[in-house]
Amino acid sequence: MVVLLLITVLSRRLSAHIRSTAPGGAKPGHGSFLDTIRALLLSQLLPLWIVFWLGFLYWLLREDGGISDYGDAIVSALKWNLPIFYSILAARALTIRGGLLQAHFRWTAETVRKLRRALDYLLWLFIPASVLTSIAIHVLPEGLGSVTVKLAFVVLAGTMSLFIYQVLHPIRGLIASYLKANPNGYLSRLRWLWFFAVVAIPLLLLGLSLAGYVYSAATILRHLVSVLWLIAILVLVQQLAEFWLLLTRRRLAYKAALERRRALAKQQAETEPGPAEGEREQEREAVEEASRVDLAALSKESRKLLNALLFIGGAVGVWLIWSPLIPALGVLDEIALWQQSVTVEGHQERVAVTVGDVLSVLSIVVITVLAAKNLPSLIEILLLQYFRISPGSRYTIRTLAGYIIAAVGMVALFKAVGGSWSSIQWLVAALGVGIGFGLQEIVANFISGLIILFERPIRVGDYVTVGDTDGTVTRIRIRATTILTRDRKELLVPNKEFITGRLLNWTLSDPTTRLKVVVGIRYGADVRLAEKIMLEAAREHPRVLREPAPWVNFNDFGDSALLLELRCIVDFAEYRVKVASELRHVIDSGFRAAEMEIPFPQRDVHLDTLQPLEVRIQSQE
Repeated sequence: MVVLLLITVLSRRLSAHIRSTAPGGAKPGHGSFLDTIRALLLSQLLPLWIVFWLGFLYWLLREDGGISDYGDAIVSALKWNLPIFYSILAARALTIRGGLLQAHFRWTAETVRKLRRALDYLLWLFIPASVLTSIAIHVLPEGLGSVTVKLAFVVLAGTMSLFIYQVLHPIRGLIASYLKANPNGYLSRLRWLWFFAVVAIPLLLLGLSLAGYVYSAATILRHLVSVLWLIAILVLVQQLAEFWLLLTRRRLAYKAALERRRALAKQQAETEPGPAEGEREQEREAVEEASRVDLAALSKESRKLLNALLFIGGAVGVWLIWSPLIPALGVLDEIALWQQSVTVEGHQERVAVTVGDVLSVLSIVVITVLAAKNLPSLIEILLLQYFRISPGSRYTIRTLAGYIIAAVGMVALFKAVGGSWSSIQWLVAALGVGIGFGLQEIVANFISGLIILFERPIRVGDYVTVGDTDGTVTRIRIRATTILTRDRKELLVPNKEFITGRLLNWTLSDPTTRLKVVVGIRYGADVRLAEKIMLEAAREHPRVLREPAPWVNFNDFGDSALLLELRCIVDFAEYRVKVASELRHVIDSGFRAAEMEIPFPQRDVHLDTLQPLEVRIQSQE
């Protein structure tokens, strides 16, 4: 008892300790991730005093067990509901003002308030209904079929549906900001479809309980609650990982900014004598610069790896949660939705399509979509970490992995719906006719895309010329390849054109390219001096290769100028236009400094003076 009182007193001071861990105006270079971990641990300790008192009550009742049916029922209710009760209180402790979500993860006050309100619904509706259900099952003679149990389960399922509605609503829920920031993702585009489907699951369980399957509905609901807590844990892990990456990025940005400020101050002190910028002022400016680093600055590879690891962890967690229930889901195979005809050993038979079959199909679809979206990125990141593979090769492996995963998912889906070769013969025949007439171009583009991925005449990142268009290859899809032009326009080229047509790939085996700059100087000018100026301009440019060295040709005696041509090798073909412009600027400045003129075009006009000029004046009328 003394220990419980001591825990209760100490718990009252935990809120102040949690607020003291909030990151304030400390320098990014001195911030510690341990403060965030400490805030998380203290938040989990905050509701322990309530749980300890209830646990003490559970221990007293268990020691005096057998005194009444109600005592045993309360013991059983506490045993099953204490973990859920503590989980809700622990999640609610994260939402206190100045707590982990608001001070460390920078959640808005409105978002935190919405989460706290949703958790309050679980605390004041779900927990009492769950306790009442447990007591009623043990006490009432009807057991699972009693009216009290069914009414309590109505409250349970309704509260769970309301909680999901408040958290996952695409416009007013906690996920609204994420959907707004990612409008092109699958979650955003299919938001209303999956939202109503998830909200309807507890309501379907409610109907299942009213139909008499109370135990099955309660078991499924308990596992759904476990899945929700798994999702909450994954979100918490994601926030912690992103916050750690953000702190690391800010610390590096702070050090780089501070070194840059000190170097600039030293340079100014050497060139411009005067009062130097103070050390404190340099640190203040470095802090301001580092503080501007936000989550958007995190590298794409880091986000991909984090999402892939969370996906794998979530998949393993869902499997561990549902695997004990798989044998119990056999009742879903007894609920027939419709019947279909199948051929078994040459005989037509009627087979029922059950709720279990539909759930299996939906599970395969969801797993295939998630795997095709995340596993190729994980493969790419692993290759990037352990092997030196070009971006084009990584893109090829990622694309082919997505195709393979999609193909395996389609085969599994086909088997799940009871498909056989005889049932799709007509479809194959129809596709053959369609390919022969109207789909041959689509199939040709698809096959050409596979040839491009394997043979690799072009790769992602290559600079190519197709027709009269130059650009960089950004994507290679099933039907077409996307080329980003210099005007930032995306040109979609059917894959067939790369295989059957002519293609100029500037960077297939060598990214360098030769550049020519033609300049004319006036007759009588010093040609050797002009060549020297042009060579110096090329040698000083950072993108011009030293080997092979640039050279200047005296091309011809033009009509009005001596024509000189500078030839050099640029390190990457995409920069040839920019390098040519910069070289012309430097050459022009060098010619002006040497007082060397670039002549205007000259024309000689000869007038015939043997005969008088004939002048005619015409009236406007």
